[in-house]
Amino acid sequence: MSARQATPRPSATPRRVVVVGMGPGDPGLLTRLACDELGSCDLVVGAPRLLDALPQGSCARRVAACLTPDVVRAVESAPEGARVCVAVSGDVGMFSGARGLLAALEGREDVRVTCVPGVSSATLLAARLGRPWQGWAFASAHGRSCDVVALLREHPSALVVTDAAHGPAALCARLVEAGVAEGVTATVGERLSYPDERVVSMPAADAARGSFGQPSVLLLERPDAAPAGCVPAWPFASPGIPDERFERAEGVPMTKQEVRAVCLSKLRVAPDDVVFDVGAGSGSVSVEAALLARRGKVFAIERDERAARLAAGNVARFCPGNVALVRGTAPACLDGLPAPDAAFVGGSAGALAAILDALVAMSPRVRVCVTCVTLESLRDGLDALDAGAWEGVDVCQVSVARARRAGAYRLMRPLSPVYVLSARGARS
Repeated sequence: MSARQATPRPSATPRRVVVVGMGPGDPGLLTRLACDELGSCDLVVGAPRLLDALPQGSCARRVAACLTPDVVRAVESAPEGARVCVAVSGDVGMFSGARGLLAALEGREDVRVTCVPGVSSATLLAARLGRPWQGWAFASAHGRSCDVVALLREHPSALVVTDAAHGPAALCARLVEAGVAEGVTATVGERLSYPDERVVSMPAADAARGSFGQPSVLLLERPDAAPAGCVPAWPFASPGIPDERFERAEGVPMTKQEVRAVCLSKLRVAPDDVVFDVGAGSGSVSVEAALLARRGKVFAIERDERAARLAAGNVARFCPGNVALVRGTAPACLDGLPAPDAAFVGGSAGALAAILDALVAMSPRVRVCVTCVTLESLRDGLDALDAGAWEGVDVCQVSVARARRAGAYRLMRPLSPVYVLSARGARS
């Protein structure tokens, strides 16, 4: 067995590892317990910036390490029974290196791990603003992807930890590009706790053109609880937006309100899903799917130019930011798109079997919902779903009648019945 594969042997006297939250940077914000641990330990491990910020009287033996494997090796270099402090930025429970380190050391018998919390950048910014922070959502763009459009769509106030590549200006620029920056306030806490600290608030569109130093945190706030970029008159979580709320055009099909609600329930759309709307027509299903997949992405696929323009208008009105319009004929235009979690097929131009084959090839466990208005298309849909690549095939007929006035009376006017087919990919 190689040294890399070897399991560390149990230690008679385990090392005591204390993960210390160092706060935003000013040693004066360290807790008394943190200072005591840093002063009484045998080794301090941490990023160079954090080692430079250690308070007076801290242990003199120090190892600079940023990545979790390097930190683990530094801990292992200490003798049995040693007391090791690992310094992490901010608070141990908020986007610090503590998470990866704790996972790496979990279950080992040669270490005993405890954590000492610190002041986070969020609590310091809230203190500077003189406001509570318990209603904020939290996310990180520090070395990772962060969809601020989806974040702000779901939460009225969100604090984002940034880095040099994904700073406040770049994140606000994404809001501008998505068309959801209007009315959003950006507050930047720049180099909090350092002598050159700066806290500024401005419209997100202005912040997109600004320049901010690091480290920085960004607080985004929209003025109300309605999802950013969505029509305030429809703030509900349930599907079934009335048909009259959408722009319509002669000859462009639209899945009706009641049928739409049934189809979305069959699709089981989750907040992080990637959803295809094949044959988007007026875009009503794309809009409703986007409201459900608020952290995900919807691809509205439409081959007709006039319908595509109509869909784009409805998307822009209700939920810009997480819907992408794909102009082309399926299944050919699906190449290059991410694997879908769910797909609605409202129009197939006679290529239903090929579209379903392409969907299950892209995503073996994809959930699909297909609408049919003729017996022939129902037959084709059942043949395709019974071919072996699908399971849980379900068929229902949705028959809707709406009341209309006839003098002093109301009469029910039936709409054409729609067959709704649903299934899930069965490929492993």
